[in-house]
Amino acid sequence: MASAGSLLKILDVWLDLSFVLFDKKPGRIAWFFYLKFNLVFRVFYTQLL
Repeated sequence: MASAGSLLKILDVWLDLSFVLFDKKPGRIAWFFYLKFNLVFRVFYTQLL
C-alpha cells in the first residue's frame, strides 16, 4: 500500500495536469487551490494524529 507522501505526490501531479488541461477560469483556479489546500491539510492532520 502506498504511503501518504507518495499518494499526495500522485494526487498533486494529477491536480496539476487537470488544471493545465482545463481552461483557467477564475472559478476553476479558486476551486483548484481549495482542493490542493484541503488535500494537504487532511494528509498532515491525519499524520499528526
